[in-house]
Amino acid sequence: MSSRLAVVSLVAANVVPLVGVLAWDWSIATILALYWLENGIIGVSNVIRMVTAAGPGETHLGKLFLVPFFIVHYGLFWTVHGVFVTSFFGAGLDAVGTGIGTGGPFGLGVVSSVLLGVDSGTLAWGVLSLALGHGVSLVSNYFLGGEVRRVTAAALMARPYGRVVILHLTIIFGAFAAMLLGAPIGAMLVLVVTKTVVDVGAHLREHRAIGEPRAGHLEAHRVSRS
Repeated sequence: MSSRLAVVSLVAANVVPLVGVLAWDWSIATILALYWLENGIIGVSNVIRMVTAAGPGETHLGKLFLVPFFIVHYGLFWTVHGVFVTSFFGAGLDAVGTGIGTGGPFGLGVVSSVLLGVDSGTLAWGVLSLALGHGVSLVSNYFLGGEVRRVTAAALMARPYGRVVILHLTIIFGAFAAMLLGAPIGAMLVLVVTKTVVDVGAHLREHRAIGEPRAGHLEAHRVSRS
């Protein structure tokens, strides 16, 4: 149900970490930081979806509660994940604590700590590519593809979590394997490729699930007409 453009853009965005490993000597820390920042992009994208959702029975009153609740809940989820990522690649729990204390709510305080051990200049290219990939999906699938008229804010509340958890279990186990092997290029490439395959599969399942009610609605409409 996803547009080809969205799938191509998602794959292209995930190519940048491959380039980072091969051409820019990215470490496992940089890759983990990039994928953590991608979680933030996914959260922002879902907020936009929730705010604009116009599915059956959707009301603005419901969004006044659901959208802030999602921002707080997902923000805490993202923050805790950031703490884990920071301690995982050795930036230090003390630095994380300082970042949380001075940097503000909803994960923003962890950003400085996460970026302590990485090359922020080259990392920016990875963040930009992933943001563009998710942005293309938002426009082509959600707005132009009509998903905005088939889903509600309530249905979108839990949507990011399944994909994020599956993705990052894959990433964490891959990162552990890479570190046990001394983080050779081969191990990091396997990690990035595996993440890309899992990401595309999760993306297609998400949009197939949104498309199924539409097919059922069309069938019911044909029956009623007959």
